[in-house]
Amino acid sequence: MFYGHCYEMSGKYNHPDELTTVQDVYDYVLEHKSHYPRIVITSQSGDTIQVQAINGQIEFPKQWALFEIKQTYLNKPDIFNAEAFTEAMNRAGVTGFIKPELRYEALTILERFYEFLPNPAERN
Repeated sequence: MFYGHCYEMSGKYNHPDELTTVQDVYDYVLEHKSHYPRIVITSQSGDTIQVQAINGQIEFPKQWALFEIKQTYLNKPDIFNAEAFTEAMNRAGVTGFIKPELRYEALTILERFYEFLPNPAERN
């Protein structure tokens, strides 16, 4: 279970909406991100932000962004575009790495960055 919070410009927010599935979360964010300056999806306990949208831009956890890059650019062994991979990493906020030439180099880079991300499950 998740809770969706829609924040107004003043900082006030409406009563949280209950969201049962990940699909509900996705639909909720897409539906409301154009109407409110900030949308926050929290865990059932309400103390952990799972996903948020600020000024219409969805901010996924870094793990999700890196996973999406892996799914899109590396899980297709017959296709690897170094330029597209590098651009996707930069859009995800990952910079300062040597541009890979081969798929396995890109996978190694991705795994190294993923290892250094904080694990949300370990937060207190």
